[in-house]
Amino acid sequence: MSENALARIVVAAVLLMVVGCRETQGTQVRVELDELDRVPKETWTALARKNIFFGHQSVGMNLVDGIREIQQARPAITLAVRDTRDPGAFHEGVFGHAKVGKNQQPLLKFTDFRQVLNGGVGDQLDVGLIKLCYVDIVDGTDITPVYEQFATLLRQDASAHPNVKRVTMTVPLTAVPAGIVDSIKRRLGRGATDFKDNLVRHRLNEMLVRDFGRSGRLFDIAAWESTYPDGRTHTVSRDGISVPALVPEYTDDGGHLNELGRRWVSQKLLLFLAGL
Repeated sequence: MSENALARIVVAAVLLMVVGCRETQGTQVRVELDELDRVPKETWTALARKNIFFGHQSVGMNLVDGIREIQQARPAITLAVRDTRDPGAFHEGVFGHAKVGKNQQPLLKFTDFRQVLNGGVGDQLDVGLIKLCYVDIVDGTDITPVYEQFATLLRQDASAHPNVKRVTMTVPLTAVPAGIVDSIKRRLGRGATDFKDNLVRHRLNEMLVRDFGRSGRLFDIAAWESTYPDGRTHTVSRDGISVPALVPEYTDDGGHLNELGRRWVSQKLLLFLAGL
């Protein structure tokens, strides 16, 4: 590598760090819990009496942590949160959760989720909730079989475990570098593929919202991840296409939810569960 080429890379890298820092600075985002305060205590009591199993991976753990943090601030929300897939743990109201399947293998997650329900947990549940991770759906993923698994899961209540309300989430999004940061990355040969990844996730999510959005069994995590508390939607545009993306202030690594993101999305999840 020539000295000139090396110098260009170093300068570009420095610009990337400097501009990246500048782009993350802006109006401070605040998340209040006022919506939770408007829910009657009786509703939270009824939710706490339900047996719920949540199958997830790392972003799901972010949501669980967010629920625990909110409970510290709002003692009226008395969910008994436990890391378990043991049928014996579900009695008198438990919010059980556990990792299911493996990342980057979305179909395996559905299989493992069903195995948990069929292994005895389903006999105890009121609600079964599953969430995929952003790494499960990326540029190049064939979303047709994934959608079919979602649809099968949401439509099979009349078969096994008819008393279990099956619920799922849209696919989480990632943050996407914008403006000059993205331009520098592309010049360095490190074009941000997150835009293309989010595009595929968005297409799958559109299908889910179209077919199940009014069913009351779809928690649109992607919509909340891409929405500021004041109602603004965060999108990234490229080549005339605009796609929702994770609000930068909600994450420290581009994919997982930080404290602010957890506070925002977990609050919405609690409100959703309270309405089931």
